[in-house]
Amino acid sequence: MRDAILKRVSTRTYNKQQISGEDVKKINNILVKYESVKGPFDHMFKFKFRFNDLKSQDGKKIGTYGVLRHVPGFISGICDNDFENLVDYGYIFEKIILELTKENFDTCWLGGTFKRKTYEVKLNGNEIVPAITPVGYKAQKRTMIDRFIRKTAESDNRKIFCTLFKDYNTFEPLSDTLENPIMQCLELVRKGPSASNKQPWRVYLNNDEVLFYLKRTQRYPSDSFPYDIQALDIGIAISNFTVGLEHLGYKYSFYKDNKAKTIDFSEYVLTVKIDK
Repeated sequence: MRDAILKRVSTRTYNKQQISGEDVKKINNILVKYESVKGPFDHMFKFKFRFNDLKSQDGKKIGTYGVLRHVPGFISGICDNDFENLVDYGYIFEKIILELTKENFDTCWLGGTFKRKTYEVKLNGNEIVPAITPVGYKAQKRTMIDRFIRKTAESDNRKIFCTLFKDYNTFEPLSDTLENPIMQCLELVRKGPSASNKQPWRVYLNNDEVLFYLKRTQRYPSDSFPYDIQALDIGIAISNFTVGLEHLGYKYSFYKDNKAKTIDFSEYVLTVKIDK
């Protein structure tokens, strides 16, 4: 899973290879596995693979406003439209995407540029489809719009380590000394995807506790956006951090600290307690 974080890139241009029956089995096995996994706030979700056509049983042709090309299928889930549910969705969906990467599928987090009403019409009350991913095999050459999106979002760039990660007591930037195992885990956070590559996570280290905060991007997203997309980003960040902990053999737990410090322009989300 750690290696999947390091190698994965967002794929928007797919070749025309169809998903085989064996591929569908692999995908569905991953989805079933993660339906029994809880997020940091104890929510669980059901996920579904659909062919991207009208010929297959339960298949649907999903509009993506020209952003994606030749997608053979999509994966999605449903959750309630509140902050903690969205954090958990981001946490679990990131793990699904990493598992798909391990199996050599190509994917792309898609939170805004798909037609929700055509994807899932049977939603109850406060339910929403917050994000989906195409799944397939990348084309050898990206389309012009794919290249444009990567360039404008600076998808290959990440904020520097000391901007994102600080000491909880002194607020001094942490050093990216990767001999330190916790810094290795934080580097996996830094490598993670986020909506428009805004990287809104801020993380503070307090001995064996790691506190995650959300530093919202001003005027992003617009008020017309149907949910808090940056809650997903925090879920992704926590997910990648725990992948690092598991890789290094650490055990951990989550809790909400009602006495967490108030930090200017940032919202406290969750603490990860590391058991050494």
